Amino acid sequence: MNPDNPKDGWNPDEKIILVEALRDYTIGSAYGGFREHELGTLEKGKLADVIVLDRNLFAVPVEEIKEAKVELTVMDGEVVFQDSYSKV
Repeated sequence: MNPDNPKDGWNPDEKIILVEALRDYTIGSAYGGFREHELGTLEKGKLADVIVLDRNLFAVPVEEIKEAKVELTVMDGEVVFQDSYSKV
């Protein structure tokens, strides 16, 4: 057993599912910053802040999520990062 990465996590009773984590980091963060009218979801009239990952987090084993790499970052509708090896 690795003490830096326990099998069941640091606080197994506080685990949340992937969809909850993504919601909390997107619309939840926007709401917490009183900016949900302009951030947090992809919809007309909101800032286009989004990343594209090299894998579908819902289609890989949970152990692989931490290995996901950002291929593209868009902020306010402008590409600010694109991995030179990505096919996006």
